[in-house]
Amino acid sequence: REKDEQAFKNNFESSRRLGERINDIEYWKCELEKTKDKMKRKIDEVEFKRREVER
Repeated sequence: REKDEQAFKNNFESSRRLGERINDIEYWKCELEKTKDKMKRKIDEVEFKRREVER
């Protein structure tokens, strides 16, 4: 009985920590996507200006 309770607690705690890690990963994935999109817009802007200058 005591071993079962400890196993349940360990499993619960592991699941909780995994859930936190999943949330962290989703947060940073979103941050990276936003940064990537900003960089893409900036690159497009620079390329557009470069083409204007080359005319």
